[in-house]
Amino acid sequence: MEIREFAFLNPAALWAVPFLALLGVFLFYRARYLDKIRLSFGVENKKSIITLSISMTTLTLMILALARPYNGYREVKVPDSGRDIALIVDISRSMLAADIKPNRMEFVKHKIIDLLRYIRTNSPGDRIVLIVFSGRSYVFCPLTSDYDIIETYVNTLSPRLITAQGSAINAAIKTAAEALGRTEAINPVAILFSDGEDLAFDLNDAYQVVSEHKIKVYTVGVGTSQGTPVILQDGHFLRDPQGNVVLTRLNRKNLESLAVKSGGKYVQATFDQADIAAIFSSLKTSSSLNKEHVSEVRSYNELGPLLAFLAFLLLITGKYFRLSPVIFTLIISIALPPRPVFSEEIPSLHDSYKAYQQGDYQKALKGFSSYYHDNPDDRRVLQALGSTYYKLGKFAAAKNVFSKLNELAKSGREKFNALYDLGNSEFMLQDYQSAIGHYKNALRIKPGDKKTLANLHLAEKLLRKQQKKHEQKRDKKKKQQSGNKQQKKESKSGMSTKKKQSKKSAQSKKEQRQKVEKQNKKRETSKSNSNTQDKRKESADRDRQQSGHDNSSELAGKKDLTQSQPHTSRDSNQTPSEMEARIWLDSLPESPILFQKDTNSQQTKNGQTW
Repeated sequence: MEIREFAFLNPAALWAVPFLALLGVFLFYRARYLDKIRLSFGVENKKSIITLSISMTTLTLMILALARPYNGYREVKVPDSGRDIALIVDISRSMLAADIKPNRMEFVKHKIIDLLRYIRTNSPGDRIVLIVFSGRSYVFCPLTSDYDIIETYVNTLSPRLITAQGSAINAAIKTAAEALGRTEAINPVAILFSDGEDLAFDLNDAYQVVSEHKIKVYTVGVGTSQGTPVILQDGHFLRDPQGNVVLTRLNRKNLESLAVKSGGKYVQATFDQADIAAIFSSLKTSSSLNKEHVSEVRSYNELGPLLAFLAFLLLITGKYFRLSPVIFTLIISIALPPRPVFSEEIPSLHDSYKAYQQGDYQKALKGFSSYYHDNPDDRRVLQALGSTYYKLGKFAAAKNVFSKLNELAKSGREKFNALYDLGNSEFMLQDYQSAIGHYKNALRIKPGDKKTLANLHLAEKLLRKQQKKHEQKRDKKKKQQSGNKQQKKESKSGMSTKKKQSKKSAQSKKEQRQKVEKQNKKRETSKSNSNTQDKRKESADRDRQQSGHDNSSELAGKKDLTQSQPHTSRDSNQTPSEMEARIWLDSLPESPILFQKDTNSQQTKNGQTW
């Protein structure tokens, strides 16, 4: 059926047209401006406008091609090929029984690999999801048609993949129904490999689940009805709580009733291909369902490649147009016919669990985080994610995950495990108070658990030490604060005493300087006094000498007068010292006593006059 209409498959690309128009206007006026400048220098360029026109036309064609316009479409009915098959594998410890050599678990691995080879040859369109179960169940490998990957997953099957022991067939059926229903499975089929031992198996509940999702269940019985002990991997026999050796037997009744009621078939596992052939021969009887199941696909008459081709022609024929390699690559990519794009599958839990067991916790964290993003309430994924965070030393993140797991826990066992793990995470964060609380809550669910009790006692002991350290730190801090206050006081008092001492030292230095100055003054005065005394003595001696000379001169004068000699001869015979003394005496003011020297000169007994 063909329908005529014109529209765009990617109309959001048309938002680029207004911006392209603005760019064209800007470039146009810029080209004209540059042309005017060239003309002013006598240079004419007629190619600029042509180049701009070619470039803008090419970009417009590219944008229209990206918008993916189409002129009508046809609706085509395509039949679906293949089925969606859920392989459900029992990995409980009873599968270690050796009534089928080498044991049930290894036998099932080889049987599934044979089944994959059969599907690859006879029904290559089938998609397979791998589910494992013991005490609980989960998707081990998501739905895929890559049989090599599934085979790799199968080779790693082991009872150690799940710590919770038991055989929860009902939980496995629900997990398979959810996995097939989430992907809108085509003709869903489930193939269960198990020994059928499950004391809690509820046929009505399992049938209700498969009937709601229209799933046919085919069961493969693994083991014998005689019973055999289970040899664990450490070489010991599996025992019950009373210490008795556990014997495991094939429970054909559970498996057969489930298969018949769901419309499937029960087969006994064999060493040849008979069991697989029986299952697929039964599936072929419902092959008509495959032919009736068709899907309608629209085939659009897209015009985008044509527009891109026109843009390419402009590119290679535009003589004056040069385009960057990036735009050229974009044009070529648009011109090529569209190809289907496959989205990357969600990382499987298998690789994550395998990486966890091998100690590659970073790789395990990537897988678990990716799966948790799509399944935030999956308790088994939360458990794995929290354990991985714990192994990586990211205890805060592990605490958050285990806290959420504690809220989502439905059974007492899940609650206990969540509380125990939460307490361990808080223990590693040194939050001993919270860890003690969670350990105690876990012991209320499972009293007497040795590991929990040991961790509880250790946490209490470390809490007391922690509190003691805090008290010591507080006391030390108080002492330091009091010591600091005392030091401040002492420093203040020390500063005052230093100031006093400095003042005293300054005063003492001042007093010493004053004493030294006084002593120096005394010395100077004593020296000046001695000098004046010496001068006085010298002057007195001069006076005596002068007086002697004067007396002699007077006598000589008298003689000279008598002899009528001139007066000047007496003065000329005086020494310089005598003349100075004479001048000094003459300069003195006249007094009655000295005046007698000239007026009333009297002769003494020595012949001198005064």
